[in-house]
Amino acid sequence: MRDILERFLQGAGYFVSTAAETGEGLARAQSLPVDLVVLDLDMAGGFPLAAKLKNEPATARRPVLFISARHKPHDLGAIAPAGADGFLAVPFSLAEVRETVARLLKLRS
Repeated sequence: MRDILERFLQGAGYFVSTAAETGEGLARAQSLPVDLVVLDLDMAGGFPLAAKLKNEPATARRPVLFISARHKPHDLGAIAPAGADGFLAVPFSLAEVRETVARLLKLRS
């Protein structure tokens, strides 16, 4: 899924940097001019990473979008407290990704 989203977002004109694990993702989010962070609920440490980004002044205004095949109420209930600004359920359409990313970036500005 990461590869598909990377190719799609790059094709839509976005600069994309991906990470396979939370430590690498945190380092990139802190060191690159990131406008949006996309996380998977299945990524170990995804919730703490979202919360950390929202609690640091340098990254607090960056929207966080969770994408996942997990739709259970307890998973969905943890998204907002972690600081997420949006959620897309798998399966999703690329049009949904485009619309959600555009909406979250517009909210940021």
